[in-house]
Amino acid sequence: MAGAAFMGEPRRGELSRGASTRATESFAVRAEPDEPPQSPPVTRAQVDEAVRQAQAAQHAWAAMPPYFRLASLRRFPLLLRSFRVTVAAALQGVLTQEAALERVDQLARDCKQVTQHGLKSLRPVKHRSGVRVRAVQRRLPLGLVAVFPCPETGPNPATAVAALLAGNGLLLLADADRSQSAVLLAQLCDAARLPRDLVQVVSGPAELIDASVAQADSLVVPPGSERGQELLRLASQLGVPTTSDGCIDPAEFTALDGQG
Repeated sequence: MAGAAFMGEPRRGELSRGASTRATESFAVRAEPDEPPQSPPVTRAQVDEAVRQAQAAQHAWAAMPPYFRLASLRRFPLLLRSFRVTVAAALQGVLTQEAALERVDQLARDCKQVTQHGLKSLRPVKHRSGVRVRAVQRRLPLGLVAVFPCPETGPNPATAVAALLAGNGLLLLADADRSQSAVLLAQLCDAARLPRDLVQVVSGPAELIDASVAQADSLVVPPGSERGQELLRLASQLGVPTTSDGCIDPAEFTALDGQG
């Protein structure tokens, strides 16, 4: 578990006021990596610390105007294409090379769709009486969105971009032996110049994943996954709202304020 691992030089949380100054292991993404990135094992104390750091960064991120957030997130389609081979390599355990490359191209198109049209869905909701506007409700971010990836393809970058554009932070969850794609997505988030600590990777045994869900404000799970169904039941018991993996509408990661 580490915060968003990063490409290039580390930043000091200049976009997230009061961000952690902890030392974070960095590793560069190469076009053809010799070894896939791996996240280190975690303890419950580290999970709690990751959540705390993500919450601190998320508050500052949510305070930014949406078009400021969009400026960073617009880099995602280009990053996916720039590191196309690297991202495809993370998918080749279950997909052929050709299918993995096609998958990356589709993800880049989905991210572009979010960045081109996502701000429209974040507009305030106007309640009218005839032609008059009776009340206006703002869309507010949920907080921390925990993302449990599809076992075959890992976390969906377009879903992550939609949640981030809405002003949320991310907890990327992964089984201990399947953390490669989650760590890679965290690297891409840092390459997009997102605030440090906003995206956290939690990789470990089931009890640590469950502990992360318990502290999240929303959960994204893939349809049809057995482990995902277990997490859905847990989220239902805890009252944590859920969204299906693949959702690219930022409005799905918001809640209306109570001024309507």
